[in-house]
Amino acid sequence: MALDNKNEGINFVHASPGFVNTNWGTEFNFVLRCMVRMLQPLGRKASDCAEYMIGSSVLASDVGDSLPARLNGENKGIYVIGENGQSKGLTNMHSQDAKEFIWNHTVKVIEKAGIELN
Repeated sequence: MALDNKNEGINFVHASPGFVNTNWGTEFNFVLRCMVRMLQPLGRKASDCAEYMIGSSVLASDVGDSLPARLNGENKGIYVIGENGQSKGLTNMHSQDAKEFIWNHTVKVIEKAGIELN
């Protein structure tokens, strides 16, 4: 999708924010939930994570700041950024099967929100 010509003006960002202090784990059993809650103070604040993720892509392009480097030096496609908004590369976890799974899941989530993708 990121390389499709019709999406040329869209920034696609894949981020690896690390451990983020959110309400993740509320569905866990009591013991696991307690363990997650004890570790939460060590996690990054969700607002800090959002600032790095949005600031280096959406906001940067709005105010004219430079964006992180794209993969393979291309002028369109995906940005891969790390926990502090720095440029990163793909890993062996970015397989074609994983990409297809994520895309199919993304389409389902977007369609649940009432947005049709063609």
